[in-house]
Amino acid sequence: MKWLDGLGLVWIPDDGPLGWIVVLIVAAIVIGLFVTIVLPVLAIVLDAAIVVALAIVGVSCRMLFRRPWRVSARAGSVERSWGVLGWKRSHKAIDAVADSLASGNPIETVDPTRALGARKS
Repeated sequence: MKWLDGLGLVWIPDDGPLGWIVVLIVAAIVIGLFVTIVLPVLAIVLDAAIVVALAIVGVSCRMLFRRPWRVSARAGSVERSWGVLGWKRSHKAIDAVADSLASGNPIETVDPTRALGARKS
């Protein structure tokens, strides 16, 4: 407590029960703030870091093991899906399917993999 006195920032009574009461009150406030603010913020940051790490690992594994991305389309009750290798190619396939459906082609005739040169799954 002597070094705090040297700084002159905080007055802490040294003698008697009043000093201990002040120390206990300040400690309770600090612990309360730590438990109600710092720990929840650390938990949120840790959760976000875990989610980001899992997303990076998932995308990396998908690209490393060359698993196709699923491109799906639904028109009414008919649904079709195609497997397209590659992130950019899957975006191109989505655009090709959307353009084909927008131009009035029935979903049964839509095949974006033929235009991309990718395998059907």
